[in-house]
Amino acid sequence: MNLNLPGYRRLRHICLVKKSLFFFALFSYLLATSASASENGQDIKSTKHKKQLTIANSKAWKPFSYIDANGEPQGLLIDIWKEYARVNNVEVSFVLTDWNESLQAVKSKEADIHAGLLWSEHRETYLDFLPGIVEIDTQLFFSSKLWGTDVDSYLESGRVGVVSAGYEETYMMQHYPKVKLIAFGNNELMLKSAFSGETPL
Repeated sequence: MNLNLPGYRRLRHICLVKKSLFFFALFSYLLATSASASENGQDIKSTKHKKQLTIANSKAWKPFSYIDANGEPQGLLIDIWKEYARVNNVEVSFVLTDWNESLQAVKSKEADIHAGLLWSEHRETYLDFLPGIVEIDTQLFFSSKLWGTDVDSYLESGRVGVVSAGYEETYMMQHYPKVKLIAFGNNELMLKSAFSGETPL
């Protein structure tokens, strides 16, 4: 439940985009190989064998990226990358897992690309980002049991659920170091905990 409380916080995030697609970042070595292909006069569309890309993201980040009841990857980011593959005549496969594992998959080169994520200084040490054009307003959601709670006071000693290795976790650590963070593997687990009353925020 979104409460209009005194001191209500809105965390503004910048998302990333490439060629008018939604938002994503490319691992640095992928850009290097693409540049090399261009220098050699190679066109992906003209090659006999399609280029194959493995793309990582969350398995439970609706509506952007998730696994459906049939075990198939779904979501806005999945649709965008499928369309990218069609237009550029490449084959894509998806590695959808918990959020931190999706980042590790790119770092370890198990995946070539991360389908979509927010910029942070740390992430820029191993990802190449493109200019951001989409903004996401992220909000704090309180349990109805906390009606009348002063947000500033709560963030000095309360408990807040976040996704492990998510941008929000880093943001809270930097700006609200006294709050107790409860980390979850993915968004779905965090929301289930909030709705069950286990996590008040």
